Amino acid sequence: MKTGSDSDIFIGRRLKKLRRECGMSQLTAARSMGVTQSCISQLENGRRSVSAAAVIRFAELYRVTPAEIYGDPPVLNVPVNGGELLKQLAQSSGSEKLIGAVSCYQALSIYRMLRAVYMLNPHNTSGLFSLSWEEADRLTAAFLRDEPHRLSTLGLAGTARERSRIELPADQSAELRLFIEQCEALLGAGVTGNKP
Repeated sequence: MKTGSDSDIFIGRRLKKLRRECGMSQLTAARSMGVTQSCISQLENGRRSVSAAAVIRFAELYRVTPAEIYGDPPVLNVPVNGGELLKQLAQSSGSEKLIGAVSCYQALSIYRMLRAVYMLNPHNTSGLFSLSWEEADRLTAAFLRDEPHRLSTLGLAGTARERSRIELPADQSAELRLFIEQCEALLGAGVTGNKP
C-alpha cells in the first residue's frame, strides 16, 4: 500500500474531518467532486496528492477556506531576510532601473499582504484603500507574476561580462542558499500533484 508524504497525510486527515463535519459520506463527496469513491478514500488516507485546484473545490464543497484544508502555514523560523538579499543583489548591478524594479516589486508584495492582514480586523475600514480589493488583487497579481519576466527589457547591461557583476558577496552564499531552501520548502508545503 502506497503511503504519501507527511503533507499528503495531513491534508487527507483534514479532508476526512471536514467531510465528516458536513455529515457527508465518501460517496456523496465523490459524486459532488466528479471523482470515484476510491479517489476520495486515497486522498483522505494520504495515498494520493491533492492538487491546489482540488483543494479549492473541496473548500467550496465543505464550505471552508482553502487555508482550513491546508492547516496552519509553515513558518520561516530561521532569520534570513530575503528582501535584503534581493536589494543587495539588485544594487550590485549598478542599474538604477533594476534597483527601481526590485523596489516596486517588494513594495507591491508587501502591499498585497499588508492589505489582507489589515482587513482581518473587522474594525479596520477598507476606506483607507482607493482601489477595491478585487481590483487591487488583480493588478498586484498581474504585476507580481509578470515583472520578473520583464527584467530583460529594462535595458540592463548588455554583455554577459557586465551582467556577471550581479552577485552577492561570498560570505552571504550560505544565507542565500538557506533562504532559497526555506522558500522552496514553503512552496512544497502547498499541496500539488495528482488531480483527483
